[in-house]
Amino acid sequence: MKNKSLLVFIVFSVFTILSVSSPNLLRSKEPNIMNITINRTGKNVSVQFTLGNCFTQEMEEAILSGIPTTFLFSINLNENRNFWFDKKIITGHIKHTVKYDSLQEEFHLTYNGKGKNPTVVKDFNIAKKMMAEVKEDIVVPENILTDGQDLYFKIRAKLDSAALPFYLDYLLFFVSSWDFETDWYTKNLN
Repeated sequence: MKNKSLLVFIVFSVFTILSVSSPNLLRSKEPNIMNITINRTGKNVSVQFTLGNCFTQEMEEAILSGIPTTFLFSINLNENRNFWFDKKIITGHIKHTVKYDSLQEEFHLTYNGKGKNPTVVKDFNIAKKMMAEVKEDIVVPENILTDGQDLYFKIRAKLDSAALPFYLDYLLFFVSSWDFETDWYTKNLN
């Protein structure tokens, strides 16, 4: 019994030391938001961006073993106000989920965005690309889009650990290379 406890302590200590002292050993590049494009037509605003460096080898293996994986994207429209806190105008969340069906050898992708239909693809690289790309139309109230307002979007992405099975969420607490959350990225509306 003492030997098992000692082994668990050693394994836990090694993971803790590696994750704290050298996070680059566990992940070569941090996930980031790239290629942000914002197009405005009247009261409709189209936001497009890509989540880069988001798939680790462990995550790919988990997806291929059938574990559903969800990315949660947060998009906020804010008004920059001088000498005061910025005002949050619109807050939205978008979920992209992939689940591999090993019997059919296909990837099922679901989205919670407006007008998005579930998609089925056979190629893993296409599924990863579809998971990482966001194209969302946002309807902004007309009284918000007045001339002279300094509006900007804040965008962040993270692995939605609430969607993970309980046992996996517990195990991943110790393995930070699977879990991620990007910094906030900003892009002016005007």
